[in-house]
Amino acid sequence: MEDILVVIIQFVIEVILNILTSFPWDLVSYRYEKEENNNTVSKCFWLLILGFFVGFLSLLVSHKSWVSKPYLRIANLIISPILAGYISVKVAQFIHIKKEDVWPKRHFWYSFCLCLGYVMVRFVGTHNPNFNYILH
Repeated sequence: MEDILVVIIQFVIEVILNILTSFPWDLVSYRYEKEENNNTVSKCFWLLILGFFVGFLSLLVSHKSWVSKPYLRIANLIISPILAGYISVKVAQFIHIKKEDVWPKRHFWYSFCLCLGYVMVRFVGTHNPNFNYILH
């Protein structure tokens, strides 16, 4: 029973850390948003690249994952970007009340892409011995 609880706690901690990674970058984007300047696809592309970079830097700090079970690592790859996007939409809706030129739907994709890039690099890098060889 304790093993199941440990696995669940590890998974929740990993998901929370992945989501927290995307928030500083998403908050910066509120400042530069205009309705007529809708280049969401290019912003998402650059945020995905930024997510790759942040994920790579996080592997330099710690190349170990909180989640040891392969099926939970795959679930983390799916759940973290979706939750990051959802939470970002809720924050954007709250900010939209005070600032009219914030578009919550875009912020789902901004956080989703950044978190996806981060999680993909962590997914590949944490349990791949060849990737650890590159880092050291």
